[in-house]
Amino acid sequence: MYGDQPLSPLPEDAPTRPVSAYGAMKIAIEHYLHVIHHLRGLPVACLRPSNPFGPWHEGAGQGAINVFFAKLLKGEEIEIWGDGSQVRDFIPVEDVASAIRSIGLSFTEGSDTFNIGTGFGRTVTDVLAEAERLTGITANARRFPARPVDVTSNVLDIRKMKERFGWEPAVRSTDAMRRTSEWVRSQAGPA
Repeated sequence: MYGDQPLSPLPEDAPTRPVSAYGAMKIAIEHYLHVIHHLRGLPVACLRPSNPFGPWHEGAGQGAINVFFAKLLKGEEIEIWGDGSQVRDFIPVEDVASAIRSIGLSFTEGSDTFNIGTGFGRTVTDVLAEAERLTGITANARRFPARPVDVTSNVLDIRKMKERFGWEPAVRSTDAMRRTSEWVRSQAGPA
């Protein structure tokens, strides 16, 4: 939604300059929801989760960490677009759920937008290396030129969530990566 910007981490009031139709659609939906609040008074909390990962996501096509585990365990080629130095704010799905719960329990009026992330970034290369370590499998990675829809860095500023709801991520990334690896392995069936 924010596009490629030099600012990091990105606060909710950073300019939105999406570089894909998907990002532009998400911004449009937020604007429609804020209009509904304006016209009807319905409380509207728009959430901007960074890059969630974890159990119950089969890793088919989207969500780098889950895709890495699924492809590693199946012996499939992993596509890396760009040089792997792209930075993302990967957040365990349990933390996303706790953020939604925090907002749902206390957001009763108004219209606002909230980033849901960790506030820290990791490179695609780093998370692939950790996935390799956890599975004991070396990736068959194939590199492709960077795509215009992939931003260099996307790390979210989560101060607003902390200040407004007292929320902050609680799950250690290494624990979440291990649980994700175990879950993806359990879905693959017997070896």
